[in-house]
Amino acid sequence: MKKMISFLLVLTLLLSVAMIPGYAYSGKDFTPPGLAKKGGIPPGISKFIDLKEVEWARNAIEKMADKGILKGIAEDKFAPNKPVTKAEALAMILRALGYEEEVQKELTAIKEGKKKSKLKDAAQEWALGYIAVAKDGKILADEEELTWKNLNKPAQRQEVAKYIVRALEELYGEIGEYKGALPFKDANAIKTAYREYVGKAYAADMMKGDNNNNFQPNKAVTRAEMAVLVEKLDDYDGKPVDGSKKIIEGKLIRIIDNSELVIRVNGVDREYDISKNVKVYIDNRLKDLEDLERNKTIEITVKDGKVIEIRWNSDTVIVGDVYEGRITAINSTDKKISVENGNIERLFTITNDTQIKINGETTTFSKLVVGMDVKITVKDEKVRLVEGTNSAITYKGAITDINWNTKEVTLRIGNVARTYRANENTVVRIDGSSRSFDRLDTGMEADIKVAGNILQEISARNVRENLSGTLTAINRSIKEITIKSGNTERSLKVNSDAVIKLDDQVVTLNDLMPKMEVEVVVNNDKVDRIDAYAVESQYRGELVEKYMGNPYRLVLKSNGQNKTYNVDRNVTIIEEDDDDDIKFKDLVLGSQIKITVVNETVVKIVVED
Repeated sequence: MKKMISFLLVLTLLLSVAMIPGYAYSGKDFTPPGLAKKGGIPPGISKFIDLKEVEWARNAIEKMADKGILKGIAEDKFAPNKPVTKAEALAMILRALGYEEEVQKELTAIKEGKKKSKLKDAAQEWALGYIAVAKDGKILADEEELTWKNLNKPAQRQEVAKYIVRALEELYGEIGEYKGALPFKDANAIKTAYREYVGKAYAADMMKGDNNNNFQPNKAVTRAEMAVLVEKLDDYDGKPVDGSKKIIEGKLIRIIDNSELVIRVNGVDREYDISKNVKVYIDNRLKDLEDLERNKTIEITVKDGKVIEIRWNSDTVIVGDVYEGRITAINSTDKKISVENGNIERLFTITNDTQIKINGETTTFSKLVVGMDVKITVKDEKVRLVEGTNSAITYKGAITDINWNTKEVTLRIGNVARTYRANENTVVRIDGSSRSFDRLDTGMEADIKVAGNILQEISARNVRENLSGTLTAINRSIKEITIKSGNTERSLKVNSDAVIKLDDQVVTLNDLMPKMEVEVVVNNDKVDRIDAYAVESQYRGELVEKYMGNPYRLVLKSNGQNKTYNVDRNVTIIEEDDDDDIKFKDLVLGSQIKITVVNETVVKIVVED
């Protein structure tokens, strides 16, 4: 397999050289003609319209889509927040590492019957080739992994770490390991079988923790997150990614024959070779070398002595003018905002001299939010004034999920689930009183005010209900009960501190049985109190059999039918003509008896003859 990949990589490089377009120059030195205002991504580059909420992943998504490693769900949509399945994650990893031709050969062989696949009738056809290559390369090495039921489930972060490490080691051999305890706060949550892979992925700079230093091993990986991982794989050369790269910032002096670049750093001119596959980003958009401007501050990424990436945040591409649009991203650290108007998106740097107004009132940078309409006034290449309009939208819905790490709240609004992020300025009220974000709970109803994807205000209400009905099911492992009331069944989680009573006696969930009548107090879709009542029935007939095992049992013949009942070990047994209690073992077969059954267990027996 490694030889095949090496051949494919060489062939790809040769084809890339042959296909790179040239430029004509009047002299040896080439000065870019200025920023071409093309209004978006050049033809041939994927342009997705649903990336506003994932600006942090936009570059990776567009770069990988441009290379054909990632694909959208439609021509203009990527669905960045949709979880990837294990099969989809494997496909992206294998494409990034150059296995696509081998995958297609495997798929053809399976379709033509030249190679057997246990999953041929179960899996989606597109996945068969990837699964076959993953199996042959020991990326999928366990039989329990090789089922479509498993591979069609969302991929967890710890599982993706395993796929990545196994795939890299198939190509490059041992990639090193992370020595010592894993540095994540939730390291104990990582399953033992995955810890080595997570450590190696971390050491290779493939995967990191979140802002709170949690790895979140069980979290499903989204398409946006996978794009960032795949970009790292695409750059990987058998060494830690950061270990072979250097980022340099300076002023662009000139570009020579599209192959050399001169950049002035701290007053010294430095010359670097330009990779034939260099990527140029202007305002986070993929552009061309000719779109760069001389004497502008750029950031270059140098790897193995060659420039592989150039970034220029043009900031004030309009001079002495006004630019209007909507904020699509905010970098609080560098005080930069991205503003979009139609197909054009600009990046502006806010300085201490910039005046900021919202709805006519002077305020601070921290009050700007994604989704806000703004008017930017630029003079002498500096942002002088930002005027924002708080164009918030209100919604009403029910909270279905809360991510405490990212402070994201998901609400069901009609039939649609929408996710919004809270920040330090979000106003939270619960039942009319000011509260902290961590007092919110799933099941609450809420009125929200949002600008873009940012929560400005959330007014939540506890939803309290009193239900009555019949217990139809009890899941003790996850503390969930199902109640039937009329023709409607409803499953509810039981709070760990819920009060549970059976016939006015305090009991636990383990003491409840299906068919009991219950009255339930529900708060935000979770049970706070259960009052259960035993269901009692009486039957007469002939005692035809009895069992002294565990549990006790008897068989009652009534109306020509035999029925078996469990008997409580503390059953009360009396003879109709004698008030003295007798023992279960003393019952005489053939006797006429009357039994009292509570929740399908005999608790009382009366011998009638």
